Order: sequence, then C-alpha cells, then structure tokens
Amino acid sequence: MKCSKQALLEQWWDGFLPRDQEEELTQHLVQCQSCQKSLALLQVEEQVMKDLSDIPPLPEAFTAQVMGKLDEMPAQETKTDELPATGKKSLRGWQKVTILFGTMAAVLSLSIGLGILISPTFAELLNSLFLQKEKEVIMIDGGIKHAAQQGFSIPVDEETTDAGYTIAVKEVIADPIRVKVAYQILDKHGKPVPYHVQSSSDFYQNKNPFYLTDEDGKKLTRMGGEDTHDGFNSIDLVPVGHLPEKVTLHMNVRKLIEMKFDKGIKEIVHAKGEWAIDTPLNLKQALAATQYARINQTRSFGDVRLTLDGLVYSPTSMSFQYGFQTGPQRKKEILQKANIFTNKQWREAQLSGFYHYELAYEIKNDRGQTIAYNFVDGENRQSNLIGGRKEVATPHALVDRPTYTDLYNPHPLRPGYTLHIKGLMRMIPMEAKLTFDPSTVEKQPATMEYKGNLITVDYAGNEAEKHSIQRYITLRVQVKTADRYDGPFLWRVLDETGKQYDTYGGGGMKKGVYQDIVVIHGLEKMPKQLTLIMDGIHYYTPIDWQVPFKFTPYKTK
Repeated sequence: MKCSKQALLEQWWDGFLPRDQEEELTQHLVQCQSCQKSLALLQVEEQVMKDLSDIPPLPEAFTAQVMGKLDEMPAQETKTDELPATGKKSLRGWQKVTILFGTMAAVLSLSIGLGILISPTFAELLNSLFLQKEKEVIMIDGGIKHAAQQGFSIPVDEETTDAGYTIAVKEVIADPIRVKVAYQILDKHGKPVPYHVQSSSDFYQNKNPFYLTDEDGKKLTRMGGEDTHDGFNSIDLVPVGHLPEKVTLHMNVRKLIEMKFDKGIKEIVHAKGEWAIDTPLNLKQALAATQYARINQTRSFGDVRLTLDGLVYSPTSMSFQYGFQTGPQRKKEILQKANIFTNKQWREAQLSGFYHYELAYEIKNDRGQTIAYNFVDGENRQSNLIGGRKEVATPHALVDRPTYTDLYNPHPLRPGYTLHIKGLMRMIPMEAKLTFDPSTVEKQPATMEYKGNLITVDYAGNEAEKHSIQRYITLRVQVKTADRYDGPFLWRVLDETGKQYDTYGGGGMKKGVYQDIVVIHGLEKMPKQLTLIMDGIHYYTPIDWQVPFKFTPYKTK
C-alpha cells in the first residue's frame, strides 16, 4: 500500500520540499518501510539514469533500422484516458525518459537487474532482532535500524553452554564505523536472564569479552556500551583500525553479572565459567556500501588547534571525525589549576573538563538541505546526533592518531556537501571568589560580578544524595553570563577554617541565566561561612570556516 507521505518524499528528492518539513519526513522515514523502499528505488533509478547517460552514442543507422522493425509490428490501441495527469507534480525519472527502442529497454532491464543484485535494498529482509515489530527487543537507534532494513545484518546463531547457562549469539551488524552484537543469556530452562558479561572494572581495564580480529589475529575493536532489554542483550564494539573484508568475532566470557541499583551500583556475579565462540564474518557488503571524505585541514584558534580529519558514510551512520591539540601555554594554566585539587580522582576530572572541547557546525548537501548539525552556544544547544561524541584510537580510513567522532543517521547520498564550522566552546581557567553566610542567603542572596558574569547564591541547605545515605550541603547558584560565556562551571568550596571541598552537580541555561546545583562533597554540617570559588567557565569563540567535500568509495589498507 502506498504511503500518504510518498508525495513529500518525491518533493524532497527533487529538492522542492520546504525545509520546515524535512525533519518530520526524516523521522517518518525511520519508521515507514514503504517509504524506505520507495527511497531505495529512487536511488537505484538515479543510478540507472546516470549509467544510461554514460552509454556511448549509437551508430547513425541504428534509429532507421529499429524504426523499420517497428513499422512491421501491428499497431496497438492506446487508451488516453488511462494516462496519468501531469499537473504540477515533480516528474520521476521514468516519466522524464521514454524508452523507444527495444535495445534501450534491454539495457534498462539489465541495469535494474544489476541494481537488484548489488543493492541489499532489494534482497529479502531477514527476520532480524533489530527489526522486531511487536516490541523493540534490542535498544537501537535509527542508524542500526536503517542498516538492518537494508539487509546488512549478519545471522550468526551460535551458542555455548557452561555452569548451567547458555550464551546464544544471534546476529551482528558491522561496518567501518560501528559494530553491534545481539545475543541472549539463557538459564538451564531456556529462560532469558538479564545478566551482563562485563563488569565496570573490566570496562575500565579494557577487558573485552567481545571483539573482532583480522586474519592475523590483530584486535580491531574496543568495547562500547552493553545493554539488556526484554530478554535480549546487545553490545557495541568501536572499530579502532581499518576493518578488512574478512574478520572474526570472538566471544570470551568468564562471568555473568547482574547489575542492581540500591544506594549505588551493586554487581552480583551469578556464575563463573568459560563461554567461548569464534565465528568468521564477511564485511564485503558493508565495505562496498561505505564511502569516505578526507578533509585533513587544520586551523588554530588561540592556543587550541583544530584538525578536521574527514567523514565516513556507512550503512549504520555518517561519522564526522576531528581532533584538538592544546598549546603549551594553555596546558600550563590547566595543570596549575588542576593541581589545586588534592584528590587524584577529582584532579583528573578537572583536567578532563579543561581538555574537553565542543564544536559548533552544520553540514549541508548540494541542495542546501541540512543533514547534520551540532550547536553548542547557550540556550541554542541542539543537535541531531544519534550518539554521544566518541573518542577512537585510529579512526577508520582517515588518520592514524586519536581523534573524536560524531555519529549521525544515514541519509540519501548526494554528489557534494559543505561543512560549516561555526564556533568552538572550551573551558577557560579563572578564579572568582564569593564569601557568604550560608544561613542568610535565602533571604539575602550573595552576589558578585566577575568579567561581566553576575554570580548569585540564593540557597544553601542539606540535600539527600541520590543512591546514598549521605546528606551533603547543596548550593543553588545562578550565573547571568556575559556575552560568549556559558556553563557548566568548575566550582570548589572553602569553609571558615580554609578547608577545601570538591563539588559536583549540574544545571542548565534558562532565559539567559545558568542555574547550577552545586553539591559540596563531604560537607554535612552547615558552617558559619563558605567561600565559593569558580575555577573554570566555558567560553564560545565564533568561527566561520566552510569546507566543501564529497564522498568516495571506502578503501581498506
């Protein structure tokens, strides 16, 4: 049955759909299989017409010969009242070109036939766990679902049993950007159990129960997230090298863990054993559908150097990869600020905050349609990312050094694109001090101004920390930021004796004022005096840097 959104899809393909309707159509495409098939047909149709345009000219006598044959054929009656009305609708490719000659029809049939063989769109979709209609058994995003709908899911169906539990690996989606494994953990009765295969300590120590290797045994992935949902498990693997066509998926599990949340995260080991599976995977189809755009351009903004590595387009997503380098003077200022914190864990947290950069940008195709965006300034923070910013060690076919990756849902490929870098957000060191009596701030808020930023404390009290029996002093701080300044901020607190306390919390911008909740770690009794110190504030630098690019076939090394 034809979807009611078909006309909008065709308008969008021809570049006539108003921009305010594009987001709605994009969301619709993720759910509607009818429109997905129509979109795939449009893509093949465009390729067919391109291929036809590349056919060399026919001999001059060809037309006369064919027309002579046509004259010998009996005429057929045409009912004009059955022809479709044209109106003002945008014409499809098959309406724009009339195939007059039998040879041309044969060429077109051959082209479509090749398209069916090459494109997974025309293959019969597997009964994929990633495409269950009754209920979402695997927590996935639009990119993974898109890849499954296009036929890129690889069935595995291997299982192993030990200690009364069976781990059954069901299927895998793998391409140069992302790898997702779907599996189940079953008890001795065959009933699914919501256990995990990796503890938090394993994660931080990079002990990976699932990973890919090449034919030489070299590891190609590191662990991402793990999820259990409605009797099924999934685990994400992040490629850290160039994926070849032939890889092996390894599973080496030593324990099954249940996660419980009660006054913190509690990990319960339910079973220990050896569950191992090694299964070969062929990524030829995914690699053939992957393209990349190498940019490799660098500019400096103050003491921060930004390198645009490039983009990779795969069945699961489009990734934008870039990196930052911090200059020596900024490094010195950051280390001086971080050394104020005596607790090693807090010191490392502050260092990570200063070395965390956010990039504002927009990517448009050659039709002027925005396909990806990430805005990071003030209340205008918005993005269509499908996943958080990820750090990868050697990102795919672009560079051989650490960089960052932003992931977006796949989209219909176009001949050209423009990447517009609009700004850079970074935390800068500072030291603004506000001393006050915490017992009076509700009636008489404490305020100060620093570099145009108005800082106000209007609440101090005891709050129960989530998942904890501790009750720490909490402050409500409002910061009316000056132009280009923004939260979150880096705070620490001194009591009247000069003892220092680390803080944590969170907040957000509302009507030009950043409202922050500051929890003072370890301070349970209200002191007579507090000094709130702002050690860091975010600062936005506008940028106007436009880079054209286009995708080309992916090549492994």
